[in-house]
Amino acid sequence: MFITLLGYEARCTDVARRMESCGCRKIALTKPGHLSEFSYAENRLYYQESGYEIIQVMGEVPDVEALIGDFDRDDIRILFDITGMSQRWYYGFPGLVSGRSDEFQSAMLRFTYTAAMYVLRVLRKSETDPGIPCQGKEGQKEEDSPAHGAGT
Repeated sequence: MFITLLGYEARCTDVARRMESCGCRKIALTKPGHLSEFSYAENRLYYQESGYEIIQVMGEVPDVEALIGDFDRDDIRILFDITGMSQRWYYGFPGLVSGRSDEFQSAMLRFTYTAAMYVLRVLRKSETDPGIPCQGKEGQKEEDSPAHGAGT
């Protein structure tokens, strides 16, 4: 089983694209509020076309019990892509198997995350000006410059 987030950042489909050949059950969790932001529509289309079950999270956290439901195997293997998820969401995932040793002979939970690549905006007065990061002022040229590190 593969569980991911249908989020508004382009990176939310990164791991999913690497899982295309996997024949496992695939679930994309979504939450209200980001339906028109950034890459949400593109991500939703990708998940729909790729056969994901899209599950709307109605409360503060996903209903972890409902995610695995009546899993019909003695062992359970789940890959979680926690990219874009809040800590409250993914803290509950290990609880899927906690206290259920009578239902599963073995359980393997793996977690993955796609780091963000941030871009720092630099404003320059001229081509020879080294520029300084700032909000922007009239008459200055704006240029993309790689940030001094990748955020997570």
